Amino acid sequence: MEQALLEVMEEEELASLRQRQREFEELRQAELIETQRLEEKERRHTAEKEMRKRQEKEALLLQKETAEKVAAHTFAKSYLKDLVPAVFSQLEETGYFYDPVEREIESSFEPWLMAEAEKQVMVQVTARALLDCLIHDIVMNGPPKIKIEGPSPINSPVQNVEQEPKPVNDLLSVTP
Repeated sequence: MEQALLEVMEEEELASLRQRQREFEELRQAELIETQRLEEKERRHTAEKEMRKRQEKEALLLQKETAEKVAAHTFAKSYLKDLVPAVFSQLEETGYFYDPVEREIESSFEPWLMAEAEKQVMVQVTARALLDCLIHDIVMNGPPKIKIEGPSPINSPVQNVEQEPKPVNDLLSVTP
């Protein structure tokens, strides 16, 4: 019986060992699960931290780029502020921009007007030269003796207005 008792005790001890081993395995499994959960939490936390760092770097980079663009825009605007009017005025002076009416007047009307004015001036110069010659001849030779050719102007009918006048040299014959 002692043997049986020993065997029962041994079985109870084995059962107790198995129970403790199961409890230990369960505890170990629970600790393993808790460790995995904590590792996963730490991994998520680290990933979140890295993502936030990356976002912060991107935000700083974007802010830096924006500041550079604003500075470049401001510089370009201040540089072009005086340049654009200068370019436009230079283009206007060189004739790139022009008023079509003014261009037409300068290219067509003014030359015609100058030619007509020159003709009028030449007529006046010629008339004055002729008058100067007549005055010079009268002063030098005395008054001319006028001989009228053709019918007497007193008895002649009124001449047709449309008839071209005869040149002065044909009507008057000057004798010294």
